[in-house]
Amino acid sequence: MDQQVEKRVTDLFADRDVIVQNVQVREYPEETNILVFVDDKNYAAAIDVSEEIEEQMRRGASLELLLVVRKMRSTAVHVEPMIGVFDSRSSELQRLIAARNRVSDVQPSLSYVRDLGGSLSAVSAQRHHLVFGRRGVGKSTLLVETRRTVELDGALTAWVNLQTLRREPPARIFLRIARDMVTSLAVSLQKSIPSSAVVVDVNNLLDRLAVLIRADSIDDETAQRTIPDIQYVLRRGLSALGSDLYIFVDDFHCIPRDQQPEILDILHSCVRDCRAWLKIASIKNLTRWFRSSPPTGLQTGQDADIIDLDVTLQEPEKLRVYLGNILTRYCIEVGTKENESFRTEFSCRGVMRGCRPASGPRRIPGRSRDTS
Repeated sequence: MDQQVEKRVTDLFADRDVIVQNVQVREYPEETNILVFVDDKNYAAAIDVSEEIEEQMRRGASLELLLVVRKMRSTAVHVEPMIGVFDSRSSELQRLIAARNRVSDVQPSLSYVRDLGGSLSAVSAQRHHLVFGRRGVGKSTLLVETRRTVELDGALTAWVNLQTLRREPPARIFLRIARDMVTSLAVSLQKSIPSSAVVVDVNNLLDRLAVLIRADSIDDETAQRTIPDIQYVLRRGLSALGSDLYIFVDDFHCIPRDQQPEILDILHSCVRDCRAWLKIASIKNLTRWFRSSPPTGLQTGQDADIIDLDVTLQEPEKLRVYLGNILTRYCIEVGTKENESFRTEFSCRGVMRGCRPASGPRRIPGRSRDTS
């Protein structure tokens, strides 16, 4: 559906002699935003015709539509590399790295650099995954890129960052994640098969979840009574659409460790026997994903697979090349080439950082945590 919208937008601008560089579609429960990127040459003309095109696209649309024109940043690279720390581009590079070293669903990476293990293809698979790595290693980057990839393939997605919900009780955390899952389904159903009987069930469930979330207090038993209904609408709705739903849960380690198996167990119950897949990003030594007695959570090898992004000095040359490629993307953004000494220094420092924990206690060799 997004690809059809992108083509229509591109064609409508082309009919008015405006060349579009890129189109991004962002869907929300009550509104669809269309971001249109053009170069400097076409920017003024694009602004002039954007209101007319927006009005044309609104005709017959089931949701509110907003069209936004933005300038596409130039990625031209100067021939000359930076000559030292007093080069103005050096300061710009430092500011860029400081500003963009954290990735989220609303601020993706400048340019995705595939990790050493080729994890993108693995985490895109129709399977539940636990993505582990130290702070800054690229967990969020991988999830954001996976989200983009599966959306291009027509999948539905829901994104939740648990840092925002860390002060909520477990029942409310579950309900908020469930609401985002069901909302993603509702938006797609409303656009594709609005007359389907399942749409009524989905909307009724969304109203029920909203009431529970707004309640002053909510007990676990009341929240968990919604599990069969959530599983029912997900199974029916995804089957009717012929689509998969990917649920991305970032910063899972932000919630208390003793609550983690229970929340994972509840989420797993909601997506059981559905075309829905959990993608959980966390720090391994701050996570307990399974409790054996009674069996609660996600059991690795059975319910979910682990993807470990931590890199060490076991393959220092591969790591040096990988970090150097990341540096290259940043240098392109500020309009320069990195010189070889700068690249080597950056990569070596990165290798040294990559082989020691960013935070938390050091693990004693020969001892492991009971996380199954």
